Amino acid sequence: MRITCETKDTLPLSALTEFQGGLKKRTAEDTKKIEKSINDYGFATPFFVWRHDGINSVLDGHGRLQTLKEMQKRGEEIPALPVVYIDCANEAAAKNLLLRICSTYGEMTAQTVRDFIKELEIAFDDIRLPCGTIDLTPLDKKKMDDTKKTLRQQFLVPPFSVLDTRQGYWQDRKKQWKSIGIKSEEGRDNKMLKHLKENASKVNGGAENTLSEVSIFDPVLCETMYTWFCMPHGSVLDPFAGGSVRGIVASYKHMKYTGFDIRPEQVEANEKQKVICDGNEYAPQWICKDSAKMSEVLGGGEMYDFVFSCPPYADLEKYSDIDGDISNMDYPQFLETYRAIIKAAVSHLKDNRFAVFVVGEVRNKKTGEYYNFVPDTIKAFEDAGLKYYNEIILLNVAGGKAYTAGHDAKKSRKIAKVHQNILAFVKGDADEAAKIHEQVLVFLKGNSKEANADLGDFRVDNCILPEMFE
Repeated sequence: MRITCETKDTLPLSALTEFQGGLKKRTAEDTKKIEKSINDYGFATPFFVWRHDGINSVLDGHGRLQTLKEMQKRGEEIPALPVVYIDCANEAAAKNLLLRICSTYGEMTAQTVRDFIKELEIAFDDIRLPCGTIDLTPLDKKKMDDTKKTLRQQFLVPPFSVLDTRQGYWQDRKKQWKSIGIKSEEGRDNKMLKHLKENASKVNGGAENTLSEVSIFDPVLCETMYTWFCMPHGSVLDPFAGGSVRGIVASYKHMKYTGFDIRPEQVEANEKQKVICDGNEYAPQWICKDSAKMSEVLGGGEMYDFVFSCPPYADLEKYSDIDGDISNMDYPQFLETYRAIIKAAVSHLKDNRFAVFVVGEVRNKKTGEYYNFVPDTIKAFEDAGLKYYNEIILLNVAGGKAYTAGHDAKKSRKIAKVHQNILAFVKGDADEAAKIHEQVLVFLKGNSKEANADLGDFRVDNCILPEMFE
């Protein structure tokens, strides 16, 4: 193979011809960055050109070439461009050279490389890229199924045992949910909100560390659990309803939701949030009653497809002085009542179904050690007849803990807690439960801006919100 640098020259933009084809994909953002680089630095790097048969094929500088053409369309004057001619023996030599060039903006995938070299006799092992290795073996053995969905497309969030709320796609999805007007903090008086603000670094349920987030259960987490563990049009029982999020998300998922909360002001605030679900036949139902007495309301025959909740974390946050509110009990009394509520809830869970609780360890305020709330929750479900099936770690944004972690660790050796535990249980036969939930369908349709302008788009074919992964 003979590749040599021949001469330097300048050529007008019109004399240059693209050579990469669809090898490297570039976004509009990539193009903006390239244009900024051109405006800031000019053409310190020349175009590498393979001159053959009267054609000047650009081997390196394809992104700049595309960007300059767009700039020219806008009426900008493009000067003669510096080029370095590369003498390549043939097209195969030129393409091999191009594959060894990895620029800053753009991405090559196994599929684009495959399409680029499909007519050439180039061994896959000969391809070595300075920006990394592309494994083409699966493409060589069989044609990739174009209809195969990614894990995100199938499951909304990849089904791994760690969920990272810090990821961009998670935060973007959360903003979409919040844009519909969920105000889950309503129903809590000023005194409680002040207390929550002071304890923001300890808040439960995947909420973040600012007052605006402190009392809002993460809607993306809720949506994910419904998608993974409850079938379409299933029914959800929530023994510790709290704010409106879990009910509203269930409504948008076309699921029947029943939540219990002991505080009248919370239920009243949640009911006002129903306007968000206007016109949806799956409007959530909140019942103001001690959830330990839920069977008095539900009777013996009311059964559900999914039990999902985020209970009070012992006495971490005191929600009210109402008799029966477990957040104002000492831990032994809390645990006794908590176990009774779990037993009551799962008695209304159908066989071969799942239950999920979002919990987290909480410290004894006097002595500092953990109560063992997580294992106590597991034991409560097991004693109620369910099997412990999955544990998932929910990683949260560090927020204010980034400023306090060092001080706390030095002073007390207490390590900043930035995660919750998601505990999944199964009632009945796990294999049968899996079969019932086997067909996981996530409909992600529509344009974000259009859907945000018209809430009706949210409700089509179980479509919750516009596309999450565009």
